[in-house]
Amino acid sequence: IPGISKPFVYPYPAVAPMLLAFLVGGGVAWQTTMNAWLALISMANLIAVSALVNWGRGSAKAFAAAYYWLIFVGLLGPVALGRIDSVATLFAIFGLVALNQNRIRGAMILFTMGAWMKIWPIALALSIFVSDTRRKVLAATAAWTVVAVVAVGVLFGGGVDQIFGFVLTQNNRGLQIEAPAATFWLWFAKFGLFESSIYFDQGLLTNQIAGQGAIEVASLLTLAMVVAVAITVWLGVKAYRAGADSKALFAVMGLTATLDLIVFNKVGSPQFEGWLAVPIVAGILFGLPRWRFAVLGGLALALFWSEGQPLASVPLSHYQITVNPSLPALPLFTLAGLLFARTCAAARLGEVFTAAFGSGVAGTAIAAAVLCSFFTAFTGGSGVTILALGGLLLPLLTKAGFPE
Repeated sequence: IPGISKPFVYPYPAVAPMLLAFLVGGGVAWQTTMNAWLALISMANLIAVSALVNWGRGSAKAFAAAYYWLIFVGLLGPVALGRIDSVATLFAIFGLVALNQNRIRGAMILFTMGAWMKIWPIALALSIFVSDTRRKVLAATAAWTVVAVVAVGVLFGGGVDQIFGFVLTQNNRGLQIEAPAATFWLWFAKFGLFESSIYFDQGLLTNQIAGQGAIEVASLLTLAMVVAVAITVWLGVKAYRAGADSKALFAVMGLTATLDLIVFNKVGSPQFEGWLAVPIVAGILFGLPRWRFAVLGGLALALFWSEGQPLASVPLSHYQITVNPSLPALPLFTLAGLLFARTCAAARLGEVFTAAFGSGVAGTAIAAAVLCSFFTAFTGGSGVTILALGGLLLPLLTKAGFPE
């Protein structure tokens, strides 16, 4: 069994959903197994969304959280359903439902079970432990119960030495191009610096970074990740002692700890974006103020990943925008629109075109169209232009007989 009798990149309980899909698919071919997997995950998502909205009886916040989850999965695409991360994420969603109903024990059990599918829900387990220390004994007992059950399975399988094999196998991995830390070497490779390049690892079937310092950085990132999570926990404890709301603290700390696991990870994949959706959904469900940035940021990252663009492409895209030769024209267009508006040139041009085409219904309409074309040619379609023309054209058109 992978993870017990031999090394495996995932915790050994992750084999269970894979085996279930294999059996449902008839145990014949890879394609039927994959179809069965997608069907099972889709049904599980349907149940998760239904539970999130309390089977249709939930609050407006619950429906907003469910809509966000559906939009997020739709933007992220098939990778949101086709990897083992989707199982861990579903456990986290069900844990979130339990937490919203103040069932701390159930939430902790579900978060811990998710962590034994893919390690990232440990961020949510830590967050629930820190954000409600009044019931920390209950939460810790629930978590250790799941760990004990998993350990018993390993013990009977005779693979005690492999229980944390999924962590040790990460040591042999290099720096993948999708990892945020790979951004620097992607730039170096682009400009031919420090012997940097991209190569395809046949064993792991992934693109990785080669170059001066890449191996050393990759070996230090796991330690950096642990330190980052520890700092997040420390800040969470300080916030709790300062009187922070427990559910707000859970969402903020969960999002921060999840980002720690992504940003300081030497491995990167599009499905990692699905990790961020759960704490963002938590913020929506709990009605956190000033949460729009996280909501829009999550959707933006999902759009990047849906196009096959790794996180490292974000600064590259910004760079391409900044070197665009048309960029300096934008403030000049705005300045021109401001000058037209403040000098009353727009009103005088309106009088000129109205006199040229007539003051009737047809003439005023033609004059308005020509005036808009004239302004756009000189000032672009900026907000200043719209404001200047709106105040000018509205009285002209209403005076000619057009309804407001």
